[in-house]
Amino acid sequence: MTINIRFLKIIKNERSELILRKIEKEPIFELKIIGEPFFLKNKRIAKFYTQDALIGHFEVYDCGDFQG
Repeated sequence: MTINIRFLKIIKNERSELILRKIEKEPIFELKIIGEPFFLKNKRIAKFYTQDALIGHFEVYDCGDFQG
């Protein structure tokens, strides 16, 4: 089952619920997984996403020797 509300998408299956929510004015989305976690060998699931075509528009800031 998939529910679409403005800037929110919920995908449900029998084991878990995935919530993809727009968190900024720019197309930046947060992924939240409720229920049984996914186990992927040698992979991890990111918390934040954007469209692949927009990656070049973001700037990288160097924090120097940040130890935190």
